[in-house]
Amino acid sequence: MRKIRKKKLSAENQIIKAYRLILGRTPNKEELSIAKKFLKAPNGHRDSFEVFIKTLFSLNEFIYLG
Repeated sequence: MRKIRKKKLSAENQIIKAYRLILGRTPNKEELSIAKKFLKAPNGHRDSFEVFIKTLFSLNEFIYLG
């Protein structure tokens, strides 16, 4: 996560970089839109980006290689 947040990237570029590092691909338009909304929403978490990263790691796409 530090690798993604280390540089001064926009939220969109952080999302794209996370997808590339974790899933090996870029997010589609819908995924990007959902991720942006999630990161902007007040959700009670100190660091919603950390929750977002953990969510990517829990996806079946990450767990099972196709």
